[in-house]
Amino acid sequence: MKRFLLIVVVALLAIGIMGCVTNPNTGEREIKPEVVAKIDAVTIPAEQSIEALAPIAVAIWPPAAGILGILGLALGAWNKRKASNSYAVTESVVTTLEKWKVDNPEAWATLEAKMSKSIGIDAENIIRAIRGLPPKI
Repeated sequence: MKRFLLIVVVALLAIGIMGCVTNPNTGEREIKPEVVAKIDAVTIPAEQSIEALAPIAVAIWPPAAGILGILGLALGAWNKRKASNSYAVTESVVTTLEKWKVDNPEAWATLEAKMSKSIGIDAENIIRAIRGLPPKI
């Protein structure tokens, strides 16, 4: 167990030292995209393997439930950060589109007609939900 904790601490230190960069847009420290891609190449298949093999491992060796549970939580937390980033990107795109719509009403009318044909009412309701509006019926 001590060896496992040592490996985790060393991995976190390595990511912190070698893989951090300051984001010029926000000024916050972030992990480099190429480091994130390498970590994702391992964590996504690992999380899927844990989900598939956990019942077998626990049946063979019951203490594996705790170890795999902690490992699964850590991997799930890492993989969830992408969902949070996707939501932030979607929200910024919607906000920008709303500002553009107010500034360019004639161009918006044309774009809205094209978008309604290709996107449909479901996508519009998702955008309305992000903006905090009720669904359009």
